Formats: sequence, C-alpha cells, structure tokens
Amino acid sequence: MRAVSDTSPISNLASIGRLDLLKPQLPEIWIPTAVARELENLKAGVVLIDEQEGRQYAAQGGLSVSGVLGVLLLARRNGTIQILRPEIESLRSKARFFIAASLEASVLAAAGE
Repeated sequence: MRAVSDTSPISNLASIGRLDLLKPQLPEIWIPTAVARELENLKAGVVLIDEQEGRQYAAQGGLSVSGVLGVLLLARRNGTIQILRPEIESLRSKARFFIAASLEASVLAAAGE
C-alpha cells in the first residue's frame, strides 16, 4: 500500500528512534513538499498526518487517515513491538508529542493494554 505523509509522523518517530516501524507496515511512503498538491497527483491508500485539521480535510476528501499513533498501534498488532505504552511515553517525553488522555486510553484499549 502506498502512503503519503507530512513531516509530523516522520519526525516524531525519528525523535523516539522508531523509524524502523514504518517500512514493515507501509513499504512505500511518499513525503511530498506540498501535501495537498501531491494528493491530487497520487493514488495514496492512506495519508499519514497527525494534525487534526489536516486529518479532517483528508477524511472529507475520502482518504484513509492515520498518524504516528496509528503506526504504533499497527506495529503492536502485528507484533513488531510488544508493548505500546512505552512508545507513547517516549513520544511524549522525547518528541514533546501531545496526546489527549481520552485518545491515549482509546489507543491503549485497542492494543489490549
């Protein structure tokens, strides 16, 4: 599956040393200079974006949307990582990634943690 990403998921995963999680789940990731322009030129299966406004815009355009938490959850589900909670804590402490308590609880519940 081809994915298009903005810089946020890439930089946040890099901040916690987990860029290795992307390739097994999304072997083809496009990182365009202008995400909107690239979305018109590519037939992406999923858009990687963390910002809420961008996610809403992409979803309204009929695109599947995921972000860094979705990548981590997928890695947990397929066994690439064993426990999700420490990865979220690393995002928070190393990347200064804000995660609403309700979203964190939802993602951890989806991971069975």
